[in-house]
Amino acid sequence: EAEQQALDSKLAGARRKKLSEAVAALQAKAKSDYDGLAPLLALDALPEDGRAVLAAYVKRYADASVSVEGLEERVDIDEVERVRDALKHKGKASKAKAAERSVEKEEPLPVAGGAARQVLSKDPEALRAEARRARKDAMERLETLLESFDGPDDQKAEMRMRLSDLYFEQGRDLFLTEMAKYQDAHDYCANSKTPCNPDSLKIEEYTKGSRVWQNKSIASYKQILTDYPRFARADEALFFLGQALQDVSRKDEANDTFRKLVSDYPMSNYVTDAYVCMGEYYFDRTEAFKALTNYKRAVDRGRPTKEHPAHERYAYALYKLAWCYFNVGESVPAIGAMQNVVAHSMKEVEAGGRGNLQLQEEALKDLARFYASEGDIAGGTAYFTSVGQPERVREMLALQAEYQRQK
Repeated sequence: EAEQQALDSKLAGARRKKLSEAVAALQAKAKSDYDGLAPLLALDALPEDGRAVLAAYVKRYADASVSVEGLEERVDIDEVERVRDALKHKGKASKAKAAERSVEKEEPLPVAGGAARQVLSKDPEALRAEARRARKDAMERLETLLESFDGPDDQKAEMRMRLSDLYFEQGRDLFLTEMAKYQDAHDYCANSKTPCNPDSLKIEEYTKGSRVWQNKSIASYKQILTDYPRFARADEALFFLGQALQDVSRKDEANDTFRKLVSDYPMSNYVTDAYVCMGEYYFDRTEAFKALTNYKRAVDRGRPTKEHPAHERYAYALYKLAWCYFNVGESVPAIGAMQNVVAHSMKEVEAGGRGNLQLQEEALKDLARFYASEGDIAGGTAYFTSVGQPERVREMLALQAEYQRQK
């Protein structure tokens, strides 16, 4: 018996070593390819749409690690072996089904080195197709694994969470393509010499494919929250459930989801984002005071401290807060908040960052409007001069003249 235990222990150790080496190999491959392509993300010449596609593309090897091995230490080794043995019986059948589903042969991912040239030479839609195929493979692996995996709940919840995220990503990716087709059809109709009403084109008719995946992500996130209420990432599942509900225009339900997130998980990293989303909900409904309350909470939660940088949506929340103040007739705090948007962006640039130059430009334009509306020409002139934007004074004076004509 002692010899058998020693043998079992030795075999378990060998399995752990083998699994560890496999995980390390996957991670090394992912890092190698990411390192080869990631610098392209910094190219200013790369459009935002291409940047997003490329970001998804370089994650392909990382997505490939979403398998039994990719769960690393969270998966019990013996459980892995048991599941693998069970899946072996489905192996040939699964391969046959996969072959039937595959319409075209997938190209291998370019490796580091020549990858940059190959990526930039491809059309953005071709890159999206690559990312979709990788995502589809990952989804199929996880769906197959979840069918037979009866391990601990935290492991199943992790796998379900990743699958939900993939559904979510697939839905948003397809939505971009569908909206481009809708815009093309709308433009063609608007410019057509034959009778055509662009308003007759319904977005819903163009977004059926993405809605399938969005609805799958909603159902999957809800399953996590129902089946695994103690899941460590339940706050994250709640946030992306809200995002998915927004994507399918279930805005009331989405807002309730964000409210639950800030109530049940007040220390979550997603609280600032949730407050911004609730602010947007009320802003779009012209409920200015409710919108103001939520944007202010987002600003308070997301402002920079000595220990932490500003939340990525801090400046945007501050910008919308300024407009809320302006809309309820509070010009002084509106001007102060908008000035803080500009100051925050300029400070980031001075520190070597990129800042949000587009938001900064909008804030400066709106400050000219705020000062003109308030009639504080002297204050506006002093401010624009202090920030090196004296040309805004003329813009402010033009707006003031417009306001006076309207009176």
